[in-house]
This record gives sequence, structure tokens and C-alpha cells, in this order.
Amino acid sequence: MKKRSRLVKNLATGCLFGAILWPPTALGTPIDCAGQNPQRLGNSKRANWNSPLPAPTPVAPSTVVKKNTVVPGPPPALTVLPAAITSDFFGHLELSISNLAAGATVKVERFQVNNRDGVIDTAAVLQSSYLVTDGQSPIVNRATNTAVVADATLADGVIQAQLGYLDPFVQNMAGEYVLRVSSPSGAFRPATQRLSVAPTPHPQRFSGQVRAGGGVVPFAYVGLLTATGAGGEFAGGAIADAEGRYTIQAPAGVYELMTARPGFVGDLGRSTLVRLSANTNRIVDLTLESGTRKISGRLFDRALPEQGLAGIQLFGWTADDERFTIGYSDAEGNWSLAVTPEVWRISILPQAVVAAGYVGLQDELYLDAEAEDVREVNIGLPRADRLVRGTVRDASDNSLISDCAVELWSADLDYKVRVRSDIQGQYLAPVFEGSWFQTVNPESVLELGYAGLTAITLNVSSNAVSESNLYLAPLATELSGMVVDDLGQPVPGAILLFQPVEAGNRAWTTAETDEEGRMYGAVPAGTFRASVDMPNTYYDLIEVESPPFQARLDSNPELKLLMKNPKARLKVRLVDGLGEPVTDLPLFAEARITNTVHRTFDYTDEEGVADLGVISGEWTVRFDQSNAALSLATFGYLPTTNRVVAITGTDRAIEVTLTRTPVTPSPEPPPRLTVTKASSRIRLTWPSSAGSPGFALESAPTVMGPWKMVTGSPVASGAVLTHDVDPTGPAGFFRLRRP
Repeated sequence: MKKRSRLVKNLATGCLFGAILWPPTALGTPIDCAGQNPQRLGNSKRANWNSPLPAPTPVAPSTVVKKNTVVPGPPPALTVLPAAITSDFFGHLELSISNLAAGATVKVERFQVNNRDGVIDTAAVLQSSYLVTDGQSPIVNRATNTAVVADATLADGVIQAQLGYLDPFVQNMAGEYVLRVSSPSGAFRPATQRLSVAPTPHPQRFSGQVRAGGGVVPFAYVGLLTATGAGGEFAGGAIADAEGRYTIQAPAGVYELMTARPGFVGDLGRSTLVRLSANTNRIVDLTLESGTRKISGRLFDRALPEQGLAGIQLFGWTADDERFTIGYSDAEGNWSLAVTPEVWRISILPQAVVAAGYVGLQDELYLDAEAEDVREVNIGLPRADRLVRGTVRDASDNSLISDCAVELWSADLDYKVRVRSDIQGQYLAPVFEGSWFQTVNPESVLELGYAGLTAITLNVSSNAVSESNLYLAPLATELSGMVVDDLGQPVPGAILLFQPVEAGNRAWTTAETDEEGRMYGAVPAGTFRASVDMPNTYYDLIEVESPPFQARLDSNPELKLLMKNPKARLKVRLVDGLGEPVTDLPLFAEARITNTVHRTFDYTDEEGVADLGVISGEWTVRFDQSNAALSLATFGYLPTTNRVVAITGTDRAIEVTLTRTPVTPSPEPPPRLTVTKASSRIRLTWPSSAGSPGFALESAPTVMGPWKMVTGSPVASGAVLTHDVDPTGPAGFFRLRRP
């Protein structure tokens, strides 16, 4: 599990590291991320959500209302090819849905089931849900949006769509699944099709039993994480049987085993690295804990709050990374995670959000469940309406590279998109208009023999598609070394960043020290500088900048990096113009001592104080970060000058007043649209204050659109406007929207 400090450091040096969720979000109870100011809760570190969220439409429409219900007809014909895959499957499933009305919208859901008869019973888990409309193509400006499930044909009553399996997570676990196609309007009865995921055959395997308390945990998820790089990649898994017994076949190697199940809490503190030798059956029993608290809420479309986001996977970790939990949003977007009584960090799986056509959160939600359950954590996500596409290639020979994790962050670090390059080396990332940071996750390409990329800034304009081709440098030499403090003690768990010195070289890699402070890594050819990015536990240590080193083919450099123990404290208190503390702001200070740069870092706490460990010297507290994502503007404050503080062996304290960026008032909330039955007609009613040139009445056959303006003039009656519609007409949903 990664620490948020890594992204902070990487941004400060021009890098982005893709496996990080940062900064944590200031969310309490109740919470509404759809543009509302959140309440604060607990004592954990959190960032500020006061800035407005981007949205694909200028103003959110009023409540969308449904016209009527119909008698369901026969189910459509559904085929899925292939109907059986292995857990290492990389590609797309082909879905064919026929015998539909032209232009019909269907809901495609995937359930994990615990039987072999294809029945969706009460124990089934909804793992994904998509709305697909006949004739609505995934092609945008000649680019096929393979990240979403959409019809590739005309509005002909047949849907041909692809379901992507390009990013490994729980959906690839060996087990039984069922795909179901249903009608949101009840036009037909559901159709189902089984999908089997078989284990990838290997001569060696892990096996064991999952237990909790005094009993077994049936149908638990058991996953393998690779033990390479600075953190593990998901390497496969299986679903235990009714007795909690599991078997996972895997290549020989070193893995970390973890287990999870909705309603339980996994214990990462007990997980250890386990070696799987060739042609062996390694028995490893695993343990879960029943959750005694709940954190719950709802996921929904930010522009259409009534539209819940179903089948989205959520994760939770404790603040100390010792325990974790998982869950899914249900058909209405409601979700619930079983937790233990403590502070939890909640995140939403980016791949699942992208597949549903939305942009996920970059931030984790820090929530305190120590005293009681946390409810109403309601999160509105913006729909993606722009595409970034390109290829990932080898910089040395221009060959295409598949299975790379391409990641993008919005400039304010609120949103994140993660997609994979396909077998042709092509990727396509759904985003919204604005400025984004883009990189390739180094952990996803380490085993492929490549370095990652330092982040570039990508401006996504009003054009539907933006082009961005990425080039990776092949690794040329292995590294080894140690990290110690000034007392000679090893520093375990330190994240090392290897960044190029040459202008224009964007290759970079990372490594992590073991319990003895040793590290092993690799870099491309060139001149690099090593820096240490510490997890939260080591904020007190001061980084000492190391000299550059030359990496040549098979040169195998041996490095020694030094951290210093602080001799004094520099406490910097930040307040706003009203004297209120500025919390959760990352603050850096640096000093040149004996001609060597020293750096220190901390977040401001609930009192607005950053407690920086320092030694004697002249320290500059930096507000003018070279990376725009760490500037004061990103956190809602106007720029201010840096502060220089002399440390002579004793503690110092300073106070700095920041000025908030003026906030543009948000538009008035949309009017409420109501529907009633008037004789043989359906009557829509809304306040006359919303008449022209205010909000326009629009209709659509499905809640997904396409939306068109309703012809005819409404009738004024006192303070309201009314409009009657034919209940047998094609329009099934209505809304008010400002043109």
C-alpha cells in the first residue's frame, strides 16, 4: 500500500507516481461531493474540496422524471464470446444483444455468483453495470472509446459491444459469473448468460482456507500481489468455495497473499511475502475479521443525481495500512463497507469508474468510524465527455508496448483516470475539458523492462479527441544501495526516486528499501539523481540531496543515500484572512548547508501548523512550487512570497497569512419538475419563474438520452407552468435544463 507522501514529493520534482491516492479529502458526515461544502470530521489529514467540480453541462438539470411503465415483452437474445476465459485473459469480451426495438437502451450487468447453474441468487455480488443504447456508437471523432461499453452498429435493434478485460482486478479472479441484460423501462424480461473464469494452468499452486473468528468464510476473494518494485501489482486470484477453501495456480515466484469479502476486514499487518517454488503446493491459511462498524453512502452522476452508479468497486484502508475492506455499489448506487472502529481511507476503483463512462476521484476520503457508523457519504462523479488517445512505444526502436498503465490527473488533483494500452500499444482515456497531468505508472512497466515517465501537462481542449503519444526508455542497468541516517542506522521502507538530469529525458524509476535499508532497482542509460521520498512515518528525517550518477549498460552502480535526524523544529502556522487555520496544506522547506541541499516536508495540521524537522542553517519555506499542482492556487489561495528563517540550533515558529481566491457564486439551483396523471394525459408542472429565457423542457427515450427540446408552449396557471404529453409517445423521461 502506498503513502500519499510519494505523490507530493514526485509533484515537487516534476514527477507523478501512479499508484498513489493523494491528497486525502476533507469529508465528514453527511458528505456531498457534488459541489457542496463538506463538514470536517476527526483528526486525520485531509485536503479541501471548496473548489467547484467540473461538469459536462453548464447547469445541472432539474429532477428527471419518468413518464410511465409498460408490460415487459420476451427477453432479447444474448451471446457472449468467449463464454469461458482464464484468469490471465487480456482483451475484450464480445457481447451481442438482438431482438431489441430500434434505439432501445439496455442495462448490462455482471454478477459474481457462487453456483454453477448461472442463477443470480441473493448471494450474488453486482460487480459492474452499464447502460448501452442501440445505435449510440463508442466512436468519437474517428476514435473508438474502448474504455466504455457501447454499441458499435447502427440503431437496428442489435447491439454489438465489447466488455474490456484490460486491467486486472477482482473481475479476473477464477470463479463463476453471470451477465444479465435488462430493460431500464421494463420493456422486456431480462436475459442472462454465464461466464466462467478458469485458473491459468501452472504446475505449482497456493491453497488453504479462509477463516474469521471460529468459523470459515465462504466465497472469500483471495488475491496474489507480485513482490516486485515499490509495491505489488495484482497477479491473479480465485474465489473460495462454501467451506472457505481456495486454490490459486501461479508462476513460481514471491507473492503477497491477501483475502477480502464484503462484510469483513482483511489484515494487511499479518500478510507476509511467500515464495512459491516450482511444482509445489504451498498451503497458506488466511484470516478475516468481522466488521463492527459501517461506512456507507451513495455514488451518482453529478449532473443527474437521481442516476445512481451501480457496480462500482470501493476499497478502504486504515490510516496505518494494517487493515483493508472492499465493497460494491448496488443497483441504486448505494454502497456500504464493513470496517473496524478507527479512521479509514476510502477510495473508488478508477478502472470501474472509467468503464462506466465517468471520471473517478484522485483523493481518498478520510473518515472516522471510531465512535459510530459513518453514513451519507454521497459522491457525485462527472461524466467523461472528451477523449485522450495515443500509443505507447519503445523510445529506442519505436515498437509498440502493450499492457502499460497510462494515468491522468486533473490539474487540481481532484480526479484521476487510469487505462491500459492494448495489444497494439494503443490507449484511450475518457476525460473532461481542462488541464491534466499524464504519466505511465512505472510499476506497470518494470517487468516489461522499461522506465516510467515524468508527468507532462496535457491541455484537453474543446476538441472531442486529443492526441498524446508516449515513449518509454528501456532499462539498461541494475542498481543497488542503502539508505541510512546520520547515525548510520538503516532506513527501511524508504521510497527512492531515480530522476534524469539531462534536459528532455523524462524516464524515471523507483525502488523501495527493505528492512535492512537496502534497495535494488534499475534505470535506463543516462545521468540520474537519486532522492528519497519517505512515508508518513519518516517525515521527521531530513533528505540530503545526493550527487548525480552515471548509468551505463551493465554498470551496476552502488549508491548510498543519507538522511539526517533533525536538531530543531521549525513550526509554520498558516491562517486565512479571518484568522482561521489553513489545514492539510503540503509545505516544503529547503536549505543549502555545506554546499548540499537539504529538504524537509510536512502537512499543516488541524491548527494550521506544519512541524518541520530542521538543523542549523538558513531555511526557505517554499510557497512558489515549480509544479502548478502544488501551488497555492490549487488549494484555493492567492500566491505569497517565500519565507526565509535562520535556524541556530533552537526551535523557531512563524505565522503566515494566506488570502483566499475569490469564489464566483454558483448559479441558482434548478427548479423542480413534477409529473402527475391528468385524465388520459401525463401532466408536467414546474414554477413559472423557470420559463423562457430560463430553463427549457427536454425529453428523451431513456435517462441516458439523447435529449431533445419539447415542442409546443407550456400553459401558464398562476405561479406554475404545465405541459401535457401523450403517455404512448416515444419520450420516456423529461427534465428542465438551462440552454
